[in-house]
Amino acid sequence: MSAVTLDASVTFSGNTTYDLNGDGSIDQKDVLAILRHVTGAEGLTGKALAAADLDGSGAVEAVDAQILEDLLEGKTYGERTWQIS
Repeated sequence: MSAVTLDASVTFSGNTTYDLNGDGSIDQKDVLAILRHVTGAEGLTGKALAAADLDGSGAVEAVDAQILEDLLEGKTYGERTWQIS
């Protein structure tokens, strides 16, 4: 499996789930994709829509963008296991 670059210094090994815009990186552009979906500017669909619900609430909301932002900053979220190597 391929690795996805996270802020040029860490990678999600073999996990492209949170690469919401499909550019090969998990970064601020993916946070922006969530926010654009929440505001109705540009909707997410398919796997990206499902993956954007980071808190598992059943809806994509601003809190999901905050969770991804926190993960990019090296913070943790809840009891989920985030494979970062």
